[in-house]
Amino acid sequence: PGFDYRRAYPACVRGFYRRFWQRSADHRGTPEAPGRVLTLLRAEDFGEAADSEAEAVVYGMAYEVDEAQWPAVLEDLDIRERHGYIRTVAELQPLPPAGEGGAAAGAFEEGPQRAIVYYANELGQNAAYAGPETITETATIIAVTCGPSGRNDEYLF
Repeated sequence: PGFDYRRAYPACVRGFYRRFWQRSADHRGTPEAPGRVLTLLRAEDFGEAADSEAEAVVYGMAYEVDEAQWPAVLEDLDIRERHGYIRTVAELQPLPPAGEGGAAAGAFEEGPQRAIVYYANELGQNAAYAGPETITETATIIAVTCGPSGRNDEYLF
């Protein structure tokens, strides 16, 4: 994740979609050929582009950070996520443990958890927002772009 953390565990947040609809000119592409990176979209902002078959839920890893490190981590994340994102707090939903003592076991012993998430905002005015694109359009871009952090397809895989 690019920062130190105490522990990580699988969780999900509801009310968001995740798509490769964020242009990346400084990470996985260049200004001349921006790559694509994942972005979260609030379901309420997604509108007509919403896939009626897809549930508005995003699965991933939650990272617990020591309180003393939190200001520095937040400052770094705000810089990293600066291109067209807004920060908010979302309630995490636990995932069932993967068997006895699974990865999520004990993650929510103290009740519901909350997490900082960054999502694409002002979609019509956000120059870094590339959506909606078809899967074919996005895949074609990911297959050929490269930036300071490496090839775009390495980010995908």
